[in-house]
Amino acid sequence: MRHLFRIAPIALVLAGCGATFDVEVESTATIRSGGLFQNFLSNTFGDFTSLDLSQSQSFQNAGVEKDQIDSVRLSEAVLVIDTPADGTFEFLDAISFFVEAEGAPKKRLAFKQNIPNDAKTVSLDIDDLELAPYVTAPSMKVTTEATAHAPQRDTTIKATLVFAVDPRLF
Repeated sequence: MRHLFRIAPIALVLAGCGATFDVEVESTATIRSGGLFQNFLSNTFGDFTSLDLSQSQSFQNAGVEKDQIDSVRLSEAVLVIDTPADGTFEFLDAISFFVEAEGAPKKRLAFKQNIPNDAKTVSLDIDDLELAPYVTAPSMKVTTEATAHAPQRDTTIKATLVFAVDPRLF
């Protein structure tokens, strides 16, 4: 019984240590000027179409496996005009990101409406969504849907998604 009392405080300290870590994923997409906009509406960011967050350096550094995940939430989603240097999101009215995985329903992950014409950076509004079922699947994908028109010049967008991963400690 004495050993239990010695272990319990240690467990409480470890539980309060905040073992949560971030996994950042980036992808780029080039939107062609004057062309059809169909490609932007679906699978715009190719690096997001087959994600396995457990293969990231952050997971490896934390020594966490998929089966040790307690919770995952999207904490940040940002779009930035990469090129042209003076480019803006004048062509983009609204965008939504969706998450999908085998055995889990497609759900909206993040979105932004009424994007200002002069914006060079857009922080998306994040849906409060538990992503553990998606992250623990063999593979998940993030797709986009947008309301937009073709830009005046070829435009490259960088998308950054940051996932907060909370592993089980015991």
